[in-house]
Amino acid sequence: VVKLLLEKGADLSVASNDGWTPLNIASNNGHVEVVKVLVEKGANISVANNNGLTPLIAASVNGHAEVVKLLLEKGADVSITNNDGLTPLIVASANGHVEVIELLLGFPDINVNKPDRSGRTALFFASRFGQHQAVQVLLSKSGINPDTGDWTGSTPLFAAVANGHLEVVELLIAGGATVVKQDGVGRDLIWWAWRTGNPQIPQLLVQHAERVGSHMPHDPTPNHAISTPFDPKAAWCDACTLSIREGCGYFCSGCDNGGFGLCAECFDGGIRCREDSHVLVLR
Repeated sequence: VVKLLLEKGADLSVASNDGWTPLNIASNNGHVEVVKVLVEKGANISVANNNGLTPLIAASVNGHAEVVKLLLEKGADVSITNNDGLTPLIVASANGHVEVIELLLGFPDINVNKPDRSGRTALFFASRFGQHQAVQVLLSKSGINPDTGDWTGSTPLFAAVANGHLEVVELLIAGGATVVKQDGVGRDLIWWAWRTGNPQIPQLLVQHAERVGSHMPHDPTPNHAISTPFDPKAAWCDACTLSIREGCGYFCSGCDNGGFGLCAECFDGGIRCREDSHVLVLR
C-alpha cells in the first residue's frame, strides 16, 4: 500500500500537526519493511517531530531492533538527541532493550557517557528503572563511567539504591561505583538504602565499604523518611528519582515538555527547577 501511494504521488515528507512524518510513525511502530521503502524513496532519516523524536530515537525507545539496525546502516546519527537531550542509547537503556543497546554500542563513535539535559547518562536511566541486563551490558563497554553525577550530584548507584534495585546495586558496585558519596542535598547512600525498607541493600553497601577500607555509618534513616515503592509507570522526581504519588508532585510546564517534576518532599526541602525563573505547579 505504501509503495502504491508513493507511486501515485503521495508526499513522503508530509507531517502531522505534532511533526510526525510517515518515517517517524513507521519507525515508532516497528514496521521495518515500510521503513525500508520510505528510506529507499528518499525520506529524511534525521527528521524530528515537535518533541525532537527522530526515527532512530522512536525505534530505540520501543525496542525495534531491526528498524534501528536499518536506520544505522543508512547513516542515522547514533548520538542524536531529542528536545530533552535524550539519545537513542538513553531511551533504549531506560526501557531495557538489550538488543538495541548492543547495536548502538557497536558503533565506535558512540559516547556511552553522553548525558541528557539533567546530566543523566544511559547507565543512570537503566539503574533508576532497575534494568539489570541493560546495566550489565553498559558496564561492559570500555570507557563507561559509573560515577557520573546528574544536576543534583546523584549517580547511577544513588538511583538504584533509592529505588530498591538490589541486583543493579550489586552490578554497579562490582563495576567500580563509589559507595561513600553524598548527593546534592547532603544525603549519603546509606540514608537512601535504609529508606527502602530492604535491609540487604544497606548491608551490601556497608560490607563493600569495609572491604575497601572506607567508613560508612550504620545508623538507619530517621523515622520521618517514608519508604516510597518503585512504580515504573508513575512520574518520578527529577531530584531524588523516587516515584511521585498522584497529586503529590510539583511540575514545570517549561522543562522537558512539562515532564520535569519534584516530589513534595524535595520541593519542601527547597529544591526547585533547573531554571530559577520557572514556576512549579502542584498536580
